[in-house]
Amino acid sequence: MPLEFSNTCRGFRKIKFSDDYALQCSLQESSIDRPGGCIWIGLENPAVQYGPRLISALPLIQKAADEANIAMGAATPGDVLMDGRMHLTREMAADLIPVLQYFVQTGHLPDAVEENQNEVPNKENK
Repeated sequence: MPLEFSNTCRGFRKIKFSDDYALQCSLQESSIDRPGGCIWIGLENPAVQYGPRLISALPLIQKAADEANIAMGAATPGDVLMDGRMHLTREMAADLIPVLQYFVQTGHLPDAVEENQNEVPNKENK
């Protein structure tokens, strides 16, 4: 599975890839300052499904959000279903192991993964 390494506009490392359904996914360093570091992992654009109560109210909610210049949020948990789970094959999961192992060891995401070895390069070998 191809992994695309980059940095966000704020300088946090980000790794993009596609899951088994060809949905865009990513691993990204978090801006939250916690001992050991934190990462985000999941779909770039999770699917959102609206329940019947919210669908009928969407035009009013959107109008109010537009007038207040704010992003729309969910009214109640029963009105919105978001699915942000990735669907990975065993091979895809194996491709992510070196990246996750590097995070476990260092608290950061790597800059790259060696192409043929499926390993994060040692800093001494760079």
